[in-house]
Amino acid sequence: MVSTVNVELRYVQEGLEAVRVLLTPEERALSFFEARSAAEQAFLEAVGDRSLGDSLKRITVVVRLAPRHAAAGDEQKYLFLHKGGKQWTILPGD
Repeated sequence: MVSTVNVELRYVQEGLEAVRVLLTPEERALSFFEARSAAEQAFLEAVGDRSLGDSLKRITVVVRLAPRHAAAGDEQKYLFLHKGGKQWTILPGD
């Protein structure tokens, strides 16, 4: 059984070559596995979003595990670095 979770996605431009993607679940908390999947999907959307520019070298995805209406909770961060061409590497975020 596959569960789906609606998340709010927001971009924060950090210069010409970097963007921070903020994800917040709308209804219920995310598991660590759902957060990882949401981060990968957010990365793909950011890469494909032409309004962010064609020269992105760094995409930081911050996934808040608890919904906005809940008390501040844990978050996961993922750093995607462009290695050239279509190659990207993923690292734990800072």
